[in-house]
Amino acid sequence: MSREYIQRLLDAIEAIDRIEHYTRDMTRSEFAQHERVPLIVERLIMIAGEALDRAKDLDATLGARIPSVLPVIAVGQQILHNTRRTDSGILWVFVTDTGPEVRDSLRLAVEERS
Repeated sequence: MSREYIQRLLDAIEAIDRIEHYTRDMTRSEFAQHERVPLIVERLIMIAGEALDRAKDLDATLGARIPSVLPVIAVGQQILHNTRRTDSGILWVFVTDTGPEVRDSLRLAVEERS
């Protein structure tokens, strides 16, 4: 794989790591009531989604090899085109489930390519 492909995967990993940093030790209730953190998470999901979309353009098999990247791309696009704040429940699922799962899969993919 190309250096750019690996960089896109690393960009997504970094965005998900930053989400974890901003939400560490938060409960769902605290997250939903917080003013800034959900906005930060929205932005970082958009970054991860865009990075993975570009990686998918570089390797069309990415979605087949790591199916969990496709929902990240979709949610990132949904957030980008939404004019209102995204439902905190959708964001919380990303924080607690989708994000960590995708990050772990991406780390394995990067390790295999390195």
